[in-house]
Amino acid sequence: MKLAKFSDSRGDHFALVEGDKFHVLSYSSLTEVLTKGVEGARSSVTEVVDFDQMSLRNPFDNTCRIFCIGMNYSAHVKETGKPAPEVPSIFAKFSSTLADPYQEIILPEDSFEVDWEVELGIVIGKSGKNLAESEALSIVAGYVAVNDISMRDWQSKTTQWFQGKNFEKTTPVGPYIVTPDELDHARALTITCEVNEETMQSGNTSDLIFGVPYLLSYISRFTTLLPGDLVITGTPGGVGMGRTPKRFLQAGETLTSSIEGIGSLKNRFVLTQ
Repeated sequence: MKLAKFSDSRGDHFALVEGDKFHVLSYSSLTEVLTKGVEGARSSVTEVVDFDQMSLRNPFDNTCRIFCIGMNYSAHVKETGKPAPEVPSIFAKFSSTLADPYQEIILPEDSFEVDWEVELGIVIGKSGKNLAESEALSIVAGYVAVNDISMRDWQSKTTQWFQGKNFEKTTPVGPYIVTPDELDHARALTITCEVNEETMQSGNTSDLIFGVPYLLSYISRFTTLLPGDLVITGTPGGVGMGRTPKRFLQAGETLTSSIEGIGSLKNRFVLTQ
C-alpha cells in the first residue's frame, strides 16, 4: 500500500494511492494517519480523485525527528578511506531540511561542494523503547526514498557533520510511504542515484552494514522512537566527494534518486527561485 501527501487548490491532503487515483483521507497530519494505522485509515476516505504525480509533497510533519546513519554501506566506507564502523554513526537533521519529491532545490550561495546521497528511509509507525531486534520491525509503518544532500565544505569544517547536513529545503523525500508488506521490509532493494541520467550510485539494501532491525533496536536504547519519526539508513558508494576528480552538483542539473518498489525523486538544482 502507498500513502502520499499531495496538494491541490484546497490545500494539502493525505491519501492512499491506488492505480491512477488518490483515495483522500480525513487526517491532516502524518502522525494522525500512523496512530490510526495505514490500513485502518482506509475507513476515513472522504473522496477519490485523479492521481497527479507532480502534486506529491513531503509527507512528514514539521515536528518529526530525523535520525541519520553515516557510513553504513561497505562501498561508501571504502571510498572514504576510513575503517568500517563498529557501531552506527548517528547524526540528526531538522524537519526543515525536507523537500518535496519533485521540488526545485536552491543551491546555497556559500557552499560549492553540494553532494548527493541516495538513502532508504524508515518511517516509524508505533512507539518503541528498548526494542529487541526480533521485535523492532513491528514499529515500522513503511519506507521512503531520501536524498541526504550534503554540503561537504560545511560538513568538513569540524568533526561534527551537523552543519553540512541541515541546510533548509535540501533533502527530498518520498514520493510515497510504502508499507513493509510490499517490500519484504526492504531487505534487498536496488537503490540508485543519477545526475542528468548518468548513474552515480548503484547499490542494494542487502549491503547495509547495520540492517533495519539492528538500527531501530540500537536507537531505541537511548530514546523512544515515536510515530512519524524518520530513520535514514546511509548511502551506497558513488558520492561526488569520493570521485577522482571530485564531482559536485551544479545549477541546471537534475538529480534522480530511486529505490526499487518505492519510486523516484527527481529534483532540479537552481541558483534562485
